[in-house]
Amino acid sequence: MKKMSFWLLLFGSCVLLLSCGDEEMRVEAAPEEAQEPAAEDVFELALIQRVYPAQYFPDVVVVQKDVPVKFYITTIQQEHQNKVSVEPFFVTTEPVVPGKTRATLFTPAQAGTFTIRNLGHGFTGELFVAETAQQVKEKRVEKGFQEFSLLYSAERLYPQRVIVQKDVPVKLYNIGLREEHEVRLEPFLQTLQTVTPNDVTTFEFVPDELGTFIIRDETFNQTAELIVEPGVLANATPVRPKGEVAVVWSRMKVRY
Repeated sequence: MKKMSFWLLLFGSCVLLLSCGDEEMRVEAAPEEAQEPAAEDVFELALIQRVYPAQYFPDVVVVQKDVPVKFYITTIQQEHQNKVSVEPFFVTTEPVVPGKTRATLFTPAQAGTFTIRNLGHGFTGELFVAETAQQVKEKRVEKGFQEFSLLYSAERLYPQRVIVQKDVPVKLYNIGLREEHEVRLEPFLQTLQTVTPNDVTTFEFVPDELGTFIIRDETFNQTAELIVEPGVLANATPVRPKGEVAVVWSRMKVRY
């Protein structure tokens, strides 16, 4: 009887162990959380908002469908309501205030033209989502020039990379978030230029060389890249911005 009880007890223990093991196998793994795209896969853009007079710099922002975008937004005037929306993609969770940036990461899943809207005052800009990289390049030079914004802080420049097309005039809108910055961009800007907070300083130049060039903040030793790629438009004429301080430089080639 004792032998039989022993074997029954052993058999029962084996069945219990097998049962427990089988239950473990049936437990489903928890779903993985969605991962943010790697930094090198995100296209960074900056946007400057001015309330009086109402304007966005640039007033048309061009991106590519299904490519993640990181928007850095700042404003010049302090207002009670400076939230920004681009429906159906995003609404800033907090008001945009001077001296700081609001960073918004989104992926435009639809092609077309969408409205950048200041929710407190109602003025607008335009977000154009192109189907292809070629359409992005074509849209960016549609005005006869290409325009981008650059935000300066003591910690870094926003964005870290500006991509332009060769031989197409560039308007680069600059603003210091909190301090003044002395800026150099050789060979296109050959002398130091002052970028200030609470104002937009516009650099105009024609990038006539292919390659990667350094936008250098000499005051705080911060840098960003200007990448000049082959363009789709030639012989465009630079247009001076109205109502803004414009610093226009042209490179002179001297023959001996």
